Amino acid sequence: MKNLLRMMSAFFVVIAILGVLGFSSVAQEGGKIALPRPPETANVLNLYANAFNQEIEQFSFADINTVYLVDAAAISRGGGVSTDAFTEYLSARIVHSWESLEQSIAQAPLDVLIIDGSALDQVDLGWIQSAYRDGTTIIGISIEFEVISAAINDQCAENGGIDISKHFEEWF
Repeated sequence: MKNLLRMMSAFFVVIAILGVLGFSSVAQEGGKIALPRPPETANVLNLYANAFNQEIEQFSFADINTVYLVDAAAISRGGGVSTDAFTEYLSARIVHSWESLEQSIAQAPLDVLIIDGSALDQVDLGWIQSAYRDGTTIIGISIEFEVISAAINDQCAENGGIDISKHFEEWF
């Protein structure tokens, strides 16, 4: 159950990050896409949607311990993603050094670590690899897929993993 909760939390965080970064899904005028479905399929989908809506009503990003590691110098020169957006929408704590991150996670176990490319050189690779294996969601912002995959020692890149940036224009 705990792993399912962590997976759902990670899913919500990723979706929210995509929203924070300004990505949007395909939408027609009025914000709805009309897809014809057989009535029984629509009923099943409505059941799932209702169950999902009940879960989402109880969901709060404040319940997920999320930390955004970004170099302070990158923010001051206009780099990095808006820290205001991460704190406002994800209830993320912002840290500017690995030492600050360690102090932050000493207070509460980490669920999600968002690493900005500006702070990648500060990361303790052994620690994030261990955290990833233990179920912490690791997200790279402005970091190539192959680089973050290697940093967490995940074999996705070597085993045919997908880099959304290479397909973004095609898909969206």
